[in-house]
Amino acid sequence: MGIIYKFYEPDNDYEQIQADLYNNAIGKYGTPGNATADQIKERYRVEGFDNNGVQYAFDDDKPIAYIQTRKVVESKQVYIGYPWSTIDCPEEVK
Repeated sequence: MGIIYKFYEPDNDYEQIQADLYNNAIGKYGTPGNATADQIKERYRVEGFDNNGVQYAFDDDKPIAYIQTRKVVESKQVYIGYPWSTIDCPEEVK
């Protein structure tokens, strides 16, 4: 297994990777996921998103996880999101 970490890159299909990982992971909890790549792309555009705020984990070329952070400058806070992942994602990657 060769784990590779990458930061978000606009218009590189990362939005679709993120939507797929989220939708598949949330399905484990009995809730159908309905996030789309277009929704993610639009949210990042509107928010002026920092590309280094999302990191993806790949097992060779297969996406297995992502995590998102957000900086709120006004309150000097950083929010760390839930590590959305595939079922077979190693614990140390999550």
